[in-house]
Amino acid sequence: MRHRIGLITLVFATALAGFEGARAQMAPDALIGRWRSPACEASSPEAPTSLERMFEFGHSTWRVEVTFYAGGRCATPLFGIGVEGTYVLGPPSPAVAGAVEGTFHYTRKTAWALSDDGASRLAGAKCGSDSWRPGLVQDISRTGCLAFGPIGESCQGEFDVVSLTERGLQFGARRPEMCRPGGRPTALSPNPVVRATDR
Repeated sequence: MRHRIGLITLVFATALAGFEGARAQMAPDALIGRWRSPACEASSPEAPTSLERMFEFGHSTWRVEVTFYAGGRCATPLFGIGVEGTYVLGPPSPAVAGAVEGTFHYTRKTAWALSDDGASRLAGAKCGSDSWRPGLVQDISRTGCLAFGPIGESCQGEFDVVSLTERGLQFGARRPEMCRPGGRPTALSPNPVVRATDR
């Protein structure tokens, strides 16, 4: 009898483990739609700036727009950065429970000034190849801009992790090695984005 109970327990535990593994799988269309920062986000402790993120996903395409502001309350726009490309979702992450691997390829990076101060900051960072003025959009795929590096042989995309829970959509905590498979994050970013519109 004990043997039978032990066998039943083992079968149940195995089935439960399989369910947990399946739960980490993400449906191909799970990301489709628009996602945004639920509130203003701090850019970094070192820089007195703040930001808002907006993602848009298709079946295989993605785009993110990051708008930067002076100060910590997203009140005074400076400039924006856009990154777009294609993506694929992979197997469950071996390092981050409940997340899957996501590979985000780059096809284009752009930047635009939203104020004179923003134009000055983009020029000072040598973003793009033309002079900056508010309203101007430039392709920065070759030059990169600030923390957004150029698209080149050494970096053609990001190897990331993705988690979708009741908190929203979370990506991996940023790491400088994410241009290669071995650089996938081993933890999630604390800042989720939430669905902005229906699919």
